[in-house]
Amino acid sequence: MASVALKFLAPDDPDITRLYIYESDTLDGLFSPIEVVDDIGDFPNYIREYTTNLANDENNWFSIQWEDTKGAKSDPSIAVQGRTDTLIGEIVQSMQLLDPNIGDNAAAMIARATAEKYFGRSVVAIDPETVSSSKLYGLALFSLASYHMVATSLRSGTAQKWVAGLVSMDSGSSSSQASVDPKALFNEAARWLGVGGARVAQMEAVVIAGGFSSIVAADISRLLVEVE
Repeated sequence: MASVALKFLAPDDPDITRLYIYESDTLDGLFSPIEVVDDIGDFPNYIREYTTNLANDENNWFSIQWEDTKGAKSDPSIAVQGRTDTLIGEIVQSMQLLDPNIGDNAAAMIARATAEKYFGRSVVAIDPETVSSSKLYGLALFSLASYHMVATSLRSGTAQKWVAGLVSMDSGSSSSQASVDPKALFNEAARWLGVGGARVAQMEAVVIAGGFSSIVAADISRLLVEVE
Protein backbone atom coordinates (compact mmCIF):
# COMPACT_ATOMS: atom_id res chain seq x y z
CA MET A 1 0.00 0.00 0.00
CA ALA A 2 1.04 3.61 -0.61
CA SER A 3 0.20 6.92 1.03
CA VAL A 4 -1.15 9.73 -1.14
CA ALA A 5 -2.04 13.24 0.01
CA LEU A 6 -5.11 14.61 -1.78
CA LYS A 7 -6.34 18.22 -1.89
CA PHE A 8 -9.88 19.08 -2.96
CA LEU A 9 -12.72 21.59 -2.70
CA ALA A 10 -15.53 20.95 -0.26
CA PRO A 11 -19.16 21.36 -1.41
CA ASP A 12 -21.34 24.20 -0.18
CA ASP A 13 -23.90 21.84 1.32
CA PRO A 14 -24.70 21.51 5.05
CA ASP A 15 -25.94 17.91 4.64
CA ILE A 16 -22.66 16.25 3.55
CA THR A 17 -21.70 13.31 5.75
CA ARG A 18 -19.16 11.15 3.88
CA LEU A 19 -16.26 11.25 1.43
CA TYR A 20 -15.41 8.45 -1.03
CA ILE A 21 -11.95 8.07 -2.58
CA TYR A 22 -11.45 6.21 -5.87
CA GLU A 23 -8.31 5.06 -7.67
CA SER A 24 -7.38 4.04 -11.21
CA ASP A 25 -4.07 3.15 -12.84
CA THR A 26 -4.89 5.41 -15.83
CA LEU A 27 -6.75 8.67 -16.33
CA ASP A 28 -9.39 7.06 -18.56
CA GLY A 29 -9.48 3.76 -16.71
CA LEU A 30 -12.01 2.24 -14.32
CA PHE A 31 -11.98 3.93 -10.90
CA SER A 32 -12.47 1.64 -7.90
CA PRO A 33 -13.30 2.76 -4.33
CA ILE A 34 -10.38 2.40 -1.92
CA GLU A 35 -11.54 4.32 1.17
CA VAL A 36 -14.61 5.87 2.81
CA VAL A 37 -14.00 8.84 5.12
CA ASP A 38 -16.63 9.70 7.74
CA ASP A 39 -14.62 12.26 9.71
CA ILE A 40 -14.99 15.16 7.27
CA GLY A 41 -15.59 18.04 9.70
CA ASP A 42 -18.68 20.21 9.99
CA PHE A 43 -20.26 22.66 7.55
CA PRO A 44 -18.95 25.07 6.39
CA ASN A 45 -15.53 23.86 7.53
CA TYR A 46 -15.32 20.50 5.79
CA ILE A 47 -11.85 19.03 5.29
CA ARG A 48 -9.99 20.27 2.21
CA GLU A 49 -7.25 17.65 2.18
CA TYR A 50 -6.83 14.04 3.21
CA THR A 51 -4.02 11.48 3.13
CA THR A 52 -5.09 7.97 2.23
CA ASN A 53 -2.88 5.04 3.21
CA LEU A 54 -4.80 2.57 1.06
CA ALA A 55 -3.57 3.56 -2.40
CA ASN A 56 -2.13 0.84 -4.62
CA ASP A 57 0.40 3.18 -6.24
CA GLU A 58 1.20 6.81 -5.49
CA ASN A 59 1.49 7.52 -9.21
CA ASN A 60 -2.05 6.33 -9.97
CA TRP A 61 -5.03 8.61 -10.62
CA PHE A 62 -7.52 9.55 -7.89
CA SER A 63 -11.05 10.94 -7.73
CA ILE A 64 -13.43 11.75 -4.89
CA GLN A 65 -17.19 11.79 -4.37
CA TRP A 66 -19.34 13.29 -1.61
CA GLU A 67 -22.46 11.76 -0.01
CA ASP A 68 -25.22 13.56 1.87
CA THR A 69 -27.54 12.51 4.71
CA LYS A 70 -30.04 10.97 2.25
CA GLY A 71 -27.44 8.81 0.54
CA ALA A 72 -27.27 10.93 -2.63
CA LYS A 73 -23.79 11.19 -4.12
CA SER A 74 -22.23 14.05 -6.01
CA ASP A 75 -20.67 13.64 -9.43
CA PRO A 76 -17.13 12.25 -9.25
CA SER A 77 -14.49 14.95 -9.16
CA ILE A 78 -11.91 15.55 -11.87
CA ALA A 79 -9.24 12.87 -11.57
CA VAL A 80 -5.77 13.93 -10.44
CA GLN A 81 -2.54 12.01 -10.41
CA GLY A 82 -0.91 11.24 -7.09
CA ARG A 83 1.91 13.55 -5.92
CA THR A 84 0.73 16.33 -8.24
CA ASP A 85 -1.38 19.46 -7.95
CA THR A 86 -3.94 20.55 -10.52
CA LEU A 87 -3.70 23.72 -12.54
CA ILE A 88 -7.13 24.78 -11.29
CA GLY A 89 -6.03 24.24 -7.70
CA GLU A 90 -2.97 26.43 -8.23
CA ILE A 91 -5.04 29.24 -9.73
CA VAL A 92 -7.64 29.03 -6.94
CA GLN A 93 -4.93 29.16 -4.29
CA SER A 94 -3.42 32.27 -5.89
CA MET A 95 -6.86 33.92 -6.18
CA GLN A 96 -7.59 33.34 -2.49
CA LEU A 97 -4.17 34.63 -1.46
CA LEU A 98 -5.00 37.88 -3.24
CA ASP A 99 -8.63 37.96 -2.05
CA PRO A 100 -9.43 35.64 0.91
CA ASN A 101 -13.15 36.51 0.66
CA ILE A 102 -13.65 34.44 -2.50
CA GLY A 103 -15.32 31.09 -1.81
CA ASP A 104 -13.83 27.80 -2.98
CA ASN A 105 -16.54 26.83 -5.44
CA ALA A 106 -16.89 30.24 -7.08
CA ALA A 107 -13.12 30.51 -7.44
CA ALA A 108 -12.86 27.02 -8.95
CA MET A 109 -15.65 27.65 -11.46
CA ILE A 110 -14.12 30.89 -12.70
CA ALA A 111 -10.55 29.55 -12.65
CA ARG A 112 -11.47 26.58 -14.80
CA ALA A 113 -13.37 28.70 -17.32
CA THR A 114 -10.51 31.21 -17.50
CA ALA A 115 -7.84 28.54 -17.97
CA GLU A 116 -9.81 26.71 -20.67
CA LYS A 117 -10.43 29.99 -22.49
CA TYR A 118 -6.72 30.82 -22.39
CA PHE A 119 -5.40 27.39 -23.44
CA GLY A 120 -8.27 26.67 -25.81
CA ARG A 121 -8.80 23.15 -24.48
CA SER A 122 -9.55 21.12 -21.36
CA VAL A 123 -7.01 21.78 -18.63
CA VAL A 124 -7.58 18.57 -16.66
CA ALA A 125 -4.36 16.94 -17.84
CA ILE A 126 -2.19 20.09 -17.84
CA ASP A 127 0.61 19.76 -15.29
CA PRO A 128 0.96 23.10 -13.45
CA GLU A 129 4.71 22.51 -13.40
CA THR A 130 4.69 23.14 -17.15
CA VAL A 131 3.02 26.54 -16.72
CA SER A 132 5.31 29.45 -15.84
CA SER A 133 4.80 31.46 -12.66
CA SER A 134 4.01 34.57 -14.69
CA LYS A 135 1.21 32.76 -16.56
CA LEU A 136 -0.20 31.34 -13.33
CA TYR A 137 -0.23 34.83 -11.85
CA GLY A 138 -1.85 36.26 -14.96
CA LEU A 139 -4.54 33.58 -14.93
CA ALA A 140 -5.22 34.28 -11.25
CA LEU A 141 -5.58 38.01 -11.98
CA PHE A 142 -7.83 37.34 -14.97
CA SER A 143 -10.02 35.07 -12.84
CA LEU A 144 -10.16 37.71 -10.10
CA ALA A 145 -11.22 40.34 -12.62
CA SER A 146 -14.02 38.09 -13.90
CA TYR A 147 -15.19 37.38 -10.36
CA HIS A 148 -15.31 41.03 -9.34
CA MET A 149 -16.97 42.11 -12.57
CA VAL A 150 -19.84 39.70 -11.92
CA ALA A 151 -19.93 40.46 -8.19
CA THR A 152 -20.12 44.21 -8.88
CA SER A 153 -23.01 43.68 -11.29
CA LEU A 154 -24.89 41.60 -8.73
CA ARG A 155 -24.29 44.08 -5.91
CA SER A 156 -25.49 47.00 -8.03
CA GLY A 157 -29.00 45.56 -7.92
CA THR A 158 -29.19 45.11 -4.15
CA ALA A 159 -29.70 48.75 -3.15
CA GLN A 160 -32.80 49.41 -1.07
CA LYS A 161 -34.77 52.61 -0.51
CA TRP A 162 -37.60 53.24 1.93
CA VAL A 163 -39.47 56.12 3.53
CA ALA A 164 -41.27 56.04 6.90
CA GLY A 165 -42.90 59.32 7.81
CA LEU A 166 -40.14 61.94 7.95
CA VAL A 167 -37.37 59.34 7.89
CA SER A 168 -35.88 58.00 4.67
CA MET A 169 -33.01 55.62 4.00
CA ASP A 170 -31.03 54.62 0.92
CA SER A 171 -28.80 51.61 1.52
CA GLY A 172 -26.97 49.07 -0.57
CA SER A 173 -24.46 46.33 0.05
CA SER A 174 -22.06 47.81 -2.52
CA SER A 175 -21.19 50.65 -0.13
CA SER A 176 -19.61 48.21 2.30
CA GLN A 177 -17.51 46.50 -0.33
CA ALA A 178 -13.91 47.36 -1.04
CA SER A 179 -13.50 49.20 -4.31
CA VAL A 180 -12.09 46.92 -7.00
CA ASP A 181 -11.54 47.94 -10.59
CA PRO A 182 -12.10 44.84 -12.79
CA LYS A 183 -10.83 46.69 -15.87
CA ALA A 184 -7.51 47.42 -14.17
CA LEU A 185 -7.23 43.75 -13.18
CA PHE A 186 -7.97 42.66 -16.76
CA ASN A 187 -5.25 44.98 -18.07
CA GLU A 188 -2.72 43.74 -15.55
CA ALA A 189 -3.62 40.12 -16.29
CA ALA A 190 -3.18 40.72 -20.02
CA ARG A 191 0.26 42.18 -19.37
CA TRP A 192 1.41 39.10 -17.46
CA LEU A 193 -0.14 36.72 -19.98
CA GLY A 194 1.32 38.61 -22.91
CA VAL A 195 -2.03 39.05 -24.59
CA GLY A 196 -3.92 42.11 -25.75
CA GLY A 197 -6.27 43.38 -28.37
CA ALA A 198 -6.79 46.41 -30.55
CA ARG A 199 -9.27 47.39 -33.23
CA VAL A 200 -8.41 49.76 -36.06
CA ALA A 201 -11.20 51.52 -37.94
CA GLN A 202 -10.38 52.45 -41.53
CA MET A 203 -12.69 54.54 -43.63
CA GLU A 204 -13.76 53.11 -46.95
CA ALA A 205 -12.36 54.81 -50.06
CA VAL A 206 -14.37 57.95 -50.85
CA VAL A 207 -15.97 58.41 -54.29
CA ILE A 208 -17.01 62.01 -54.95
CA ALA A 209 -19.22 63.44 -57.72
CA GLY A 210 -19.18 60.25 -59.74
CA GLY A 211 -15.39 60.18 -59.76
CA PHE A 212 -14.86 63.60 -61.40
CA SER A 213 -13.26 65.07 -58.26
CA SER A 214 -9.98 63.79 -56.87
CA ILE A 215 -8.69 63.37 -53.32
CA VAL A 216 -5.80 65.73 -52.56
CA ALA A 217 -5.02 64.46 -49.06
CA ALA A 218 -6.55 62.02 -46.60
CA ASP A 219 -5.94 61.43 -42.92
CA ILE A 220 -7.62 58.07 -42.27
CA SER A 221 -6.79 58.14 -38.53
CA ARG A 222 -9.01 61.25 -38.15
CA LEU A 223 -11.48 60.30 -40.88
CA LEU A 224 -10.56 63.57 -42.63
CA VAL A 225 -10.61 63.91 -46.44
CA GLU A 226 -9.64 66.96 -48.53
CA VAL A 227 -10.93 67.10 -52.10
CA GLU A 228 -10.81 69.40 -55.10
